[in-house]
Amino acid sequence: MKINKHIAAAAAKSDNTHNVEVFQHIWNNRETADFFQVNVVSVAKSGASRKMQISIPYQGRILDITHMVGDVNENKVKEGLMLVHGGGMDMVFSVLYNLYRALAHKAVKEQTMRFKAVSFYKLAR
Repeated sequence: MKINKHIAAAAAKSDNTHNVEVFQHIWNNRETADFFQVNVVSVAKSGASRKMQISIPYQGRILDITHMVGDVNENKVKEGLMLVHGGGMDMVFSVLYNLYRALAHKAVKEQTMRFKAVSFYKLAR
């Protein structure tokens, strides 16, 4: 798999060097609706934060990418759950939007909200 330079730069934020292939897979599927499966495990009583888990289909299995997304978006991950601060908007959209902004090259950085993977995702029940 050919790795784009902007993907390799974003993957450098992650602890695992093998993640670059997963990030390239995420980038290649930016126009795939329902690519991400997100499980919002809990929302704070105040509504100002939530804990979530994110996974994707990868090489014939479901891969938990919560730590990878947390590294790139600079969110804390504890016990396999990413803590996301914020309220009053769709925080899952915000997390995916920021992920693709980190992965995008300069020419499309401001257009990441148009990617189907950002706007159409599965919420786990």
